[in-house]
Amino acid sequence: MSSNTEIKGFVRLNGKKQLITKSELEALISEFKQKARDTYDKNRLSSSYLLTVRSLINGVFQAEGSWSGQFNSKTSYKFNPKFSIGQNVSTEGLHFLSMMWAILGCNLVWNISKTQSDNFHIKLVSTNRAYIISVILPYFSLIYGSKFVALTKIQRLDELAKLNTLEAKVESIQLAYSLSPLGKDHLISLKEKLAFVVGESSTNVANFNFPENTAPLSLSFILGFFLGDGNLYIRIRDNETGLAFVPKFEIKQKFTESNRYIMDLICKFLQSKGVQANLRLDTQYVLCVVEGIDNVCNSLLPLLDTYKEFFFWKTFQLKMAQQFGKLIALDCRNLYHVKYLIIKTLYSIDNNRDLPIEHWFKRIDEIFKNKAVKNISIELYISPVNDKINKTGQIGWNVFLPEFLNIKPRTKYFYFSSFGGKDLALKEAISYRDSVINNWLLDQGYNINPLNE
Repeated sequence: MSSNTEIKGFVRLNGKKQLITKSELEALISEFKQKARDTYDKNRLSSSYLLTVRSLINGVFQAEGSWSGQFNSKTSYKFNPKFSIGQNVSTEGLHFLSMMWAILGCNLVWNISKTQSDNFHIKLVSTNRAYIISVILPYFSLIYGSKFVALTKIQRLDELAKLNTLEAKVESIQLAYSLSPLGKDHLISLKEKLAFVVGESSTNVANFNFPENTAPLSLSFILGFFLGDGNLYIRIRDNETGLAFVPKFEIKQKFTESNRYIMDLICKFLQSKGVQANLRLDTQYVLCVVEGIDNVCNSLLPLLDTYKEFFFWKTFQLKMAQQFGKLIALDCRNLYHVKYLIIKTLYSIDNNRDLPIEHWFKRIDEIFKNKAVKNISIELYISPVNDKINKTGQIGWNVFLPEFLNIKPRTKYFYFSSFGGKDLALKEAISYRDSVINNWLLDQGYNINPLNE
């Protein structure tokens, strides 16, 4: 196939959306796989690190993975399980998938597809029963809810496949059909399958009861779950007196009793760590929510920062929230530039926005112009300089910086005679003020250009 007709799809590499060919993606995957082989050698990694990674991967599978499978044939009762977990292609996603692939023995198959949005999507898949039973199932025993129950059912199906009794066949078929999503829209109904295998289409359907996972929850599992089905963002509220900011961390699932159980576990775990997490639900969704500056910025983020190397495709959200947390502490100083930088920081990540960034810049201008109206310049920290000797009126502008910046000299004068007139002098004064404050923010460790303008 020529390069002109080869399949192309969108990927996000180093934060930028790009259109590449399938061949180019396959070459990229090969590079990541080789790096992963060299990096994730179990013999060189500590047991604590591997456990953290395992919990993280289990958390991502809780959100993004699935168990399924099929029978060998229409008349067979032996079930072949299938493991899969997927992710849209990004630099961070390739890093994560190749890490998991290497840690699990380099046996998972990489399947490339395209979404309806023309994004390349990768699934790591295995239908190798022996590999799934001996490697995959033990590794993913830290999941919860319906996915843990499905794992337990697959273990039982493997045991039943070694038996050749009528009871084993009936249990195998009924157990396999109770797996989700196997029993949904299946080509052969449960009744028909039983008739094909054992000739007893009227066999009563068993009521299986498998216990929930009792393994203790971990923060790295929650982070993994967040990577798959979570979000971290800041809401902006426009009050008459100014702008208010509300950070929000949430993990969201479709409402089922199983998902409610998991969300409740996560909320209680975070509460035990001093984070005010709330369980919220409606007819469609169940959520674990942490909200507010103190809860998110001062309680949750310091916990999650321990695992900052594992944020992968959500790293931009973490950096955004961390910079916001630092900036909001400065916001009480009423520094015009901080407000601007907060807005830029919030808009540095992809998110659904009701209003463009320019709307908030305009509001900030309105708010601060009102506060600076007593100054002839209509600019904060810039006031007129008058001729006190000859009484000729205004002769320049004075930039008087806030004391907390600890900048010397704190005062700088811009005389009309030195800068070509009143307007040009004001322009220079504004440029000086902005430059000094931005350099101060830079010295404090802030990213003053989060939008990469």
